Amino acid sequence: MQEEISPAVRAAALKEEGNKFLSDGKTEKAIEAYTEAIALEPSNHIFWSNRSAAYLKINNGEESLRDAEECIRVSPPEFCKGYSRKATALMLLNRPAEALETCQIGLKADPGNKVLQETLKSSKKSYVNQHLTKTPWIGTVSEALGGYEQSFQFQPEGGVCIQILGNKMDGRYNINIDHKPFWLDVYLPDCPTGVPHVFKFDVDLLSDLQKEIDRREGVRAESKKKKKKKGKKANKEKEEQGQQVAGAGNEETDSAAAATSAAGGDEDTSPSAPSPASSSSPSPSSSSTASADPGWHLSEPTSLTLVCPYMSVERPRKFEGEGMVEMKAISAGEADALMAGTQRKVDAKILALPFDDQVKSFCEEMVSLLPEHMQGPSPTDSAEEGSAKMAAALRLQSNMMKLDNRYPEPVSLAVQLYVEGQQEPPPAVKQSIETLKKKMDALGLKKNEEEGIGSASSASRLKEEKERLEAKRKEASATLSSHDDEEGRSKSTEAPSNLDDPEGRSVGGGGKLSGRQKAAIVLTAMAVVGGGVALFLYLTRKPSSSSSGREGGGGASSSLRGGGGS
Repeated sequence: MQEEISPAVRAAALKEEGNKFLSDGKTEKAIEAYTEAIALEPSNHIFWSNRSAAYLKINNGEESLRDAEECIRVSPPEFCKGYSRKATALMLLNRPAEALETCQIGLKADPGNKVLQETLKSSKKSYVNQHLTKTPWIGTVSEALGGYEQSFQFQPEGGVCIQILGNKMDGRYNINIDHKPFWLDVYLPDCPTGVPHVFKFDVDLLSDLQKEIDRREGVRAESKKKKKKKGKKANKEKEEQGQQVAGAGNEETDSAAAATSAAGGDEDTSPSAPSPASSSSPSPSSSSTASADPGWHLSEPTSLTLVCPYMSVERPRKFEGEGMVEMKAISAGEADALMAGTQRKVDAKILALPFDDQVKSFCEEMVSLLPEHMQGPSPTDSAEEGSAKMAAALRLQSNMMKLDNRYPEPVSLAVQLYVEGQQEPPPAVKQSIETLKKKMDALGLKKNEEEGIGSASSASRLKEEKERLEAKRKEASATLSSHDDEEGRSKSTEAPSNLDDPEGRSVGGGGKLSGRQKAAIVLTAMAVVGGGVALFLYLTRKPSSSSSGREGGGGASSSLRGGGGS
């Protein structure tokens, strides 16, 4: 007769089978094997640990966490893998505070556990990053950096969306909390190497978290102490109750024996049924030892302080200077409202003007904003001189962007095309365009050839925006003044006539303008420096025999760069 295999042996075989499935990448089959093993031997902590690991393989954090907790419950004190499984599952579920606490508990039992040490480190970083990404942030940079308002929205996967003056820019970021203060680096297309920052919250997150973990440990210890004391009391009461029952039973036995003896009969030695009192009282060993979770009481930061380099490329070390900005937490809805409110604040009086008059007005305002002389920072400048030049450039940039936002977008797009010679300006605006070009030539300004600010995509964008503008104009309450040509067409509200080639194709095709193209015409662009959007003023000198002697001259291309408002 074949010998029957014990449940323990069968469970062990299933565990090995599950291990083989897991190493072969057959995770679902591995889970099935571990599940069968657990059914045969539910007190085996290895089975729970292995199934927890299998659930992690398929990113099932909830099931992995449940198995890890059961592993901890049934495992001997020296087995700490349940804690590493639990911490990893909690990290997968984006619960870094609990993961950090779990690592600390496990490391008390096994201080040299490498997995727990690494998870502890990553959980701290994740906890800080969780608060960085929890809400959008808004703040106003210093006057030296332009005094503009900006909003940041950090994303858990490492992306960041920056909004300033109605423009958006997407990039990536990384934090390092091994340093004090914490480091932040932001990477965008215009700054691929990243720009160094430091940051802090108005709450010392890690210190606050550690205090809370210590408090929770104290609550659990006190709960365990009370439970132990309660158990001792229950045992003592049970012993006393047992002694009373035993004493009463002895008295009854003595009386019965005396009666039997008197009657000449034998003593009844059959066992008596247990008393209701003794059978209904649970022993401490059978009661649950798990204490209720004491809950979490953590502070939420409401402000974020960033410091970027100013007149330097080095990472700041202190929370001071022109590169510092304090940003307040806002809701996602508030961030969207901010973006909607700053995209375009078109002046109603400007909107009521015919299109050609809008273009003329724009050119006149732009000419008045441009300085008589423009001089970029020089290596020989003192810190004060360089700072003054930088501040002047950034103020100009900020004013130019504010000007751009007061006009319908087709206006700035049209001026771009006219100034760069991509489109022939109509007679009504030709003089204004020429005046602007002369002022720019006098300052040595022209479009950035490498970036191609005046790309042909502006033409198709202009056509689209003109159509939107026309719809808005129709809704305006003011009476629009216009003049008709010989064919009765309203020239002042039409887009430039040569947007399309003879075959009706849009010159250059469509395409969304870049951050630089959307900034204020030829002169300015947007890029990101560090944690905030900095404004760049591109000064590209036209090569000529006289340019080198002109004030603010330089090489064929020089850029004046702001230190990056954070």
